[in-house]
Amino acid sequence: MSAPRTTAIIVADATGAVTAWDQGAVDLIGYLAETIVGQDVVMLVPEQFRAQHRTGFERAMQASVHSDAAAPFHLPVLVADQTTQTFAARLSVLDDPYGRPVGAMVILQRASDGAEPFTPVIPALIGEESCPDG
Repeated sequence: MSAPRTTAIIVADATGAVTAWDQGAVDLIGYLAETIVGQDVVMLVPEQFRAQHRTGFERAMQASVHSDAAAPFHLPVLVADQTTQTFAARLSVLDDPYGRPVGAMVILQRASDGAEPFTPVIPALIGEESCPDG
C-alpha cells in the first residue's frame, strides 16, 4: 500500500459537475471517485459559503480573462466525514481553444500551520472586497 497523496486535483465542467477526481482527492477529502464524479462540486462547499461559491463559479465561467484565478488562496472544504477542513488551493479556469470557459480545476494541499496567509482570490472573482474565513 502506498503512502497517502498530499496533493488533490479536482476538475469540474462549466455546470459545476465534477468530471475528474484523483487519488489525492480521495486521500485528502475522503470520497471515492465513483461517489463524487458527476455530482455538483457545491457538495464540497460548507453551507455558509455556497451562495458565494455559486456566484463566483458562474462569474468565472462567463469571464473572458482569468488572470486572478491563478493566485493561491485558502479554501474551506466539507470533507467526507462532514467536517470542514481548510486547504491551500490554486484555481485554474479551463478554456477551450477559442478562449471560452469550459470548466475549472483546483489543486489542493493541506494548509500549513504558520504559513503566510494567501491573498484571497474568490472575492476578486465575485467582485467583493473580502472573503470570510472558514
